[in-house]
Amino acid sequence: MAGVRALSDQWLWVVDGVAHQLLGTVAAEEYAAYCDVFESVAETFDPAA
Repeated sequence: MAGVRALSDQWLWVVDGVAHQLLGTVAAEEYAAYCDVFESVAETFDPAA
């Protein structure tokens, strides 16, 4: 992806001393189309699952 501007969203949950990370990266010009998708995926995280 040399020369492509990218944006990343990162979520980090620490549960009982264990870190869980979700990272989504997309080309900057596509971010508006994907930011809701990233948030929807993050909402499904369940550390007890």
